[in-house]
Amino acid sequence: DERKQNAACACAVQVGSFSDPANRCEGLAHYCEHMIFLGSQKYPGEAEFEEFLSENGGYSNAFTECEYTCYYFEVNRAALHQALDMFGQLFKAPLFTKDSSSRELQAIESEFQKKRHSD
Repeated sequence: DERKQNAACACAVQVGSFSDPANRCEGLAHYCEHMIFLGSQKYPGEAEFEEFLSENGGYSNAFTECEYTCYYFEVNRAALHQALDMFGQLFKAPLFTKDSSSRELQAIESEFQKKRHSD
């Protein structure tokens, strides 16, 4: 529709917290949710996708449920094709670097502690 200024895309993956290995790696799906946005082989910049979206009036986010994880973004319609390529590459060949891994594990622990204290 030519009148629309923004476009959006979502990808739901049929892996959620119920898929985490019991007593070995709870939080794995949530960890992957954090890590997936941090670069791919084709677009290795850790913030490359988010910067592209921001420069084109968009954003991304994700959430992990019990049975699935949903990743999504919104962007200016004119930038959709490039955003789709970047988004797809995050799933095809994510980087999961050591530096990012340590930082994201701390971020997840922080989220967990905040939620734990609010219950």
